[in-house]
Amino acid sequence: MRRASWVALVMGCVVSLSPARAQAPAAPAPVMVAPVEPDIGVVPRIGWNFGGSLLVPLGPTSGRMNVGGGFAAGLSYNPSAHLGLQFEYGANWASLSSGKLANAGVGGNSSVQYFNIDLLIRPTNPSHVFGLYLIGGGGLYYRYANVTRVTGTTVAPYCDPWLYYCSAVPVSAQSIIGSRSSWDWGLDAGAGVTFAIAPPLKLYLEARYHYVWGPSFTDSNGAKRHADGQFLPIILGVRF
Repeated sequence: MRRASWVALVMGCVVSLSPARAQAPAAPAPVMVAPVEPDIGVVPRIGWNFGGSLLVPLGPTSGRMNVGGGFAAGLSYNPSAHLGLQFEYGANWASLSSGKLANAGVGGNSSVQYFNIDLLIRPTNPSHVFGLYLIGGGGLYYRYANVTRVTGTTVAPYCDPWLYYCSAVPVSAQSIIGSRSSWDWGLDAGAGVTFAIAPPLKLYLEARYHYVWGPSFTDSNGAKRHADGQFLPIILGVRF
C-alpha cells in the first residue's frame, strides 16, 4: 500500500507540471531585416545638381577680371553611398574693368565655361541631415575676352520706356580693340557641405579651385608668357 501511494504521488506531480510546460511562451524567431542603402538620388545611383555661382578670380587674373557670376549643372553616377563620379557644365561671366585695365582706360567683358569630370568622395553618411563631400578632377575650359577702350563721347538720342531711359545727352563712346578665345585643359579641386531639405532633395554650398593652362605669347618686351587662369566659383544650389 505504501509503494502504491508513492507511485500515485509521482504520477500526480507529472500530470500537474505538464500543462504548465505546454503553456510556456515559445522564443520569438529572429527577424531578418535587409540593409537599407542611404537615399542619395531620385533615380537609383543617379544624381543631379544645379546652382548659381559667384566667380572669384585668383592670381594674376584677379588684377584684370572683376568678380562675376553664372551657374553650374551636373549629373553624377554613384556606385556607392560614399563614392560618385560627376560630369558638370559651368558658365560664368565677368567684366574687365578693374586694376591695371581701369588705369589704362581699358575695359571689356569675359566669360569662362567648363566641362569637368570629377570624383566625389562623401566621408559622412549621405542620409544624415548635414553632409560633407570632397570633389576633384579636371576637364576642358573655354575662355573668351572682349577688350574695349573709351575713345571719346557722342550724343546718342534714345527713348525706351521699358528701360526707363529717354534722353539725348553725351555718352562715352567705346571701340573694340581686341577679342580672343581659347580652349584649354585644366584641373579643379574643392569641398562642399549639404543640408537635407526633403530627402533626397538637399541644399549644397561648394567652393572649388580651378587652374587652367592657357596658350603662350610674347609680350611687348620680348618675354614669353603664359595666359594661365585661376578662379574660384562658389556655388549655392540643390542636389537630388
